[in-house]
Parts: sequence; structure tokens; C-alpha cells
Amino acid sequence: MTWIIASLSVVILEATLLPLAKHPHWSVRAMEFPRLQLVTMTAVALMLCIAFFKLSLLSVITMFVLTACLCFQLWWILPYTPLWPVEVKHATSNTQTMSILTANVLQTNRQFSLLLS
Repeated sequence: MTWIIASLSVVILEATLLPLAKHPHWSVRAMEFPRLQLVTMTAVALMLCIAFFKLSLLSVITMFVLTACLCFQLWWILPYTPLWPVEVKHATSNTQTMSILTANVLQTNRQFSLLLS
């Protein structure tokens, strides 16, 4: 069980550190999105460490790595939760409105006046 938890910890560490690489490949960039899942996996792995590991150098290193990964992932997630303070104040009046139109038009299309009309 010790090596299974240690292997899971290595996978979690790789998934945490991979987005720090500036490589544009999709497999690297894709690791920026499952942060909540990584937090859950890390918390479960940390609980497994506490439950099954005996006090040894491997267990201390594994728990330190998992705690660091958990803190790093939470650093990214917490600003988007209700636990974080709001930076923008709510509007007090509805007197002004703004409309935005976005369109995906082919660059070679020269009939842009049809879109504007």
C-alpha cells in the first residue's frame, strides 16, 4: 500500500508541476483545468498517507509533497470561491447599459457591411 500511495503522489506532483512548463502542447496545457479534481485526489492521498504510513523518511517526504501540491492548487482555486473576499463592488443603479456584439467572420469576407446592417 505504501508504494501505491507514493506512486499516486508522484502522479499528483507531475500533474501539479506540468502547467508551470511553458510548453504549448495540449497535454501540458490541459493540466491547468482539473485543479478541483487534483485537490480532491491530493486530499484523499494525504488522508491515506496519514492512515497507512508508518513514520519514515518516505512518509514524511510524501506528506510534505502532497501538502505542497494541495496548497498550490488551493492557491489557484480559492479566489473563485465564496470563501475569498469580493474585489469588485456591486452596482447600485441600473441607469446605464452596454451592448456587445461579437461575430466570427471569415477574414477573406469583404461583405462586412451586411454584418453591420
